Amino acid sequence: MSRAIDRTERKAEREVAQRAGSEVVGRLDVDMARVRGFVASAPEPPRSNVLLALPGSNSVTALNALLARKNLKELLKIVVTRFGQTTGSTERELYRVAIDSLHAVSDAALERVLTGPDITSWIAVARGGATEPPVPRGEDPLAHQLAFFLLPEIAAHADRAVPEFRVGADRCGGLAVPRLKVATSVPSTTGSWWLTVGPDEVLASDGAGTLVTLSEPLEAIADGPVVVPHPSRWLDEHLPATEVLPTATPSDMDRFRQDFGAAAQLLCDVWPQAWTEVRHCVERLAPMPFAGLRPHNYSVHAFRGMIVSSPRPAVMAAQTLVHETGHNRMSTIIDLLPLCTNPADRAISPVVNADRPLTAVFHGCYSFAREVHLTRMLLEHGVDSVPTTDMRRYLAERAGIVRAARDLLLERADLLPAGEAIVSEVGDVLDRLPG
Repeated sequence: MSRAIDRTERKAEREVAQRAGSEVVGRLDVDMARVRGFVASAPEPPRSNVLLALPGSNSVTALNALLARKNLKELLKIVVTRFGQTTGSTERELYRVAIDSLHAVSDAALERVLTGPDITSWIAVARGGATEPPVPRGEDPLAHQLAFFLLPEIAAHADRAVPEFRVGADRCGGLAVPRLKVATSVPSTTGSWWLTVGPDEVLASDGAGTLVTLSEPLEAIADGPVVVPHPSRWLDEHLPATEVLPTATPSDMDRFRQDFGAAAQLLCDVWPQAWTEVRHCVERLAPMPFAGLRPHNYSVHAFRGMIVSSPRPAVMAAQTLVHETGHNRMSTIIDLLPLCTNPADRAISPVVNADRPLTAVFHGCYSFAREVHLTRMLLEHGVDSVPTTDMRRYLAERAGIVRAARDLLLERADLLPAGEAIVSEVGDVLDRLPG
């Protein structure tokens, strides 16, 4: 690990020195003792209890810890390379400040920031794009975006003056900082915001005379994920083309907070470990317009820790939280643990009745099995169905889909230990069903 980063640093510095002639290029200091210590403290991968949040299970904590260490390695390699490629003094200093701020936080805080939607998506975008900075004069917009994503750490721990940095305005024109739980609803007249980090506040300027303090509070659902009222520019630019995220109206937002607040309380009453799991795995919720009782929700692999959903009655919102948290967990499992030797093999998935790779079948089987477990518990606790719906019939239909997906995986997947554990635990969920 350390040798690979050192080699990348030296190569990047040589490349910049060649382009800059006699210009002296400063080194990006990576505290490798801290990095080695953090990586060495990784827990063992969980071998069981990987499907459901159960009393005494620590699989969520272990998986997040392992993902954090994987993401840190990738983040450092990317930053070291891009630091060497850019000749922009602001961008180079932003990368230095970003790395210094990560060194300054505790291991627990580092695990949280490295497993959220900001850093996971930044790594995915940087890894999937061009290796050279995409802007003339050696500037690098990803340096500005990384500083924005690490704003809480930079504001709390930066030991040097932080350069002003630029991010795109949210779709509404304002700007939200979900991890600080603050925003401004004042629209930028230029489509961008330049941020200045002060000792006690963050100032935002649009470069055309508008200057605001980011101080409007963002609401969270109970003690869990924060609700982000408007999509960010980053999300609009990097959300997969297969997904849509229409703007929610103020009335949609009010309904969303009410529905998901009630869903959080329902989980606390019926399956408290599931709400704890949501709190550990999901950092933010992105509302969509009300779409009636039909499910309208999704998660994105590269935006780990984010759920997109329309408002739904409490029972359905609770099912959404458990289901989509499952997709987030399964994404992490796939990143860390091989499930089978033939994940790219394709089959008609019983979940969507369409041709899908076996990894997608795992995703659907895993998330719907969790929803089946929750629905059984809701019925056992005497929770009423939503009017015009029949929860028992819904449970039977979803159980049939899960059983068919489980059987397909047993037939077609050459299972490895992690895949075997999941399929076995899905079977346990089905065995607990009445009748």
